[in-house]
Amino acid sequence: MANEVYNLYRKYLNEPMSYRLSLGKIAYRKAKEKLQTCMSSWDAFNGAICLSLMCLCGDGNFTYNDYEIFKEISGCSPTYQEACGTVRELNYNLIINKKSLVINIVSNLVIVLVIGLLFVGSLNRVGVSLVNGKNDAIYRGNQAESNVTPMFNVYWGTEYIEGILEVLEKRNIKTTFFVGGSWVAKNPEMLKLIVEKGHEIGSHGYLHREADKLNYQENLDEIEMSCRIIEKYVNIRPTLFAPPSGAVGSAMFTACKDSNMTVIMWSKDTIDWRDKDKDLVLKRATSDIQNGELILMHPTEHTLKALPKILDFYIENGFNVVPVSHNIAPSKV
Repeated sequence: MANEVYNLYRKYLNEPMSYRLSLGKIAYRKAKEKLQTCMSSWDAFNGAICLSLMCLCGDGNFTYNDYEIFKEISGCSPTYQEACGTVRELNYNLIINKKSLVINIVSNLVIVLVIGLLFVGSLNRVGVSLVNGKNDAIYRGNQAESNVTPMFNVYWGTEYIEGILEVLEKRNIKTTFFVGGSWVAKNPEMLKLIVEKGHEIGSHGYLHREADKLNYQENLDEIEMSCRIIEKYVNIRPTLFAPPSGAVGSAMFTACKDSNMTVIMWSKDTIDWRDKDKDLVLKRATSDIQNGELILMHPTEHTLKALPKILDFYIENGFNVVPVSHNIAPSKV
């Protein structure tokens, strides 16, 4: 995998600018195809952005014109600030002149970063990096009650959300959607629809940055920015936070405490972002179900196809399907 990305990078960086747009489209498609087999979709997206920008930004500067070309390549429209932030995250805001020595130094730096992204993203893990902080995340709800929660992390796309809402509404089920701030900025009407259908809204950060790599202020910004934009459109301030990629750290827990946010993890992961198989999603969501399960899902096509059977299984086996806040609440005396 790393060699393929390396070769793509070397090939496209050396091409003239006039040829880079068409190559950028190829790079983007190949990156998504290759990276999504072993990485979360956001990491794959970042990897694809990286390759596209390598093709476009021959001088190392990401301009608004580059952003417009990038939108054409990727078929998506992140905010300009988000796209620039991605470049900064990749340390690609250096001025690359055409002197071979500088090109080699910078290209090697980017190659190392890409390979590192591949390596880290391919680890299907829940990251816990604590120094002095307390890990008070909730991984399961109240086990004294027969409740389960299929919860949705939403950071890309809208095409399957309405279908998911219809399946839930047909069974009179309310659940929790953890939404990313930048997704909300692009899809405020979809957020409003989710709320209109009676579902709970939690925060999934703003730019899907992994919390264990951020300091206190950066974590606080991610949380507060996401909460503000959610509140702007639906007049609801979330109290639940689902860390992107499940990565947590001491600074994040402190920031969540100061923002009055409860950190929510999961007891079961369908891994539906990686495995595009409705039967596998069904199996992971229904195997050995116990009280208080928090089942992580995403709005994908195969998840939508599996969802009716998943929900019917819960109901037929005596479980109440409830929002996260209900699931984690103590039993009433």
